[in-house]
Amino acid sequence: MTDLSIVIVTWNARDVLLDALASIAREVHPRQDDGRIEFLGRIDHQIKLVEATKRLGGRFCRVLTGQRYPDVTVEQGVAFAKECIEAVLPVAKELDVILSLENHYKDGKWKYPEFAQKKEVFLKVLEAIDEREYFGVQYESAVRICIL
Repeated sequence: MTDLSIVIVTWNARDVLLDALASIAREVHPRQDDGRIEFLGRIDHQIKLVEATKRLGGRFCRVLTGQRYPDVTVEQGVAFAKECIEAVLPVAKELDVILSLENHYKDGKWKYPEFAQKKEVFLKVLEAIDEREYFGVQYESAVRICIL
């Protein structure tokens, strides 16, 4: 597989940039069910959640790893989750908000369950991210039995 690097210079145009990145991802990876475009879109969404957490006086903001698409390997999913969480971490640090990885089952809008729902995968995602001051774990008690 050939690597491709694209540099997009923009100012104050996050939504336009996100659309451009999604368009590029469709061209490079035309399959829509591999989760890549969802992961790219979640970065902007998660940044907005971190900003809202700060505005509301919160200290912790939940992060998820996205859906467990059937064609995404564990290695790919861990890499996608790591990339997205690490893209949000600078904003979290700047705003003094801690990202909390949750062992969620399935978002109401999702077709597939949480990628890191299984304990082994959850731990791989956790181990892939070195940051510990602004990244941690938040257990959802409703699915506690799923990770034991």
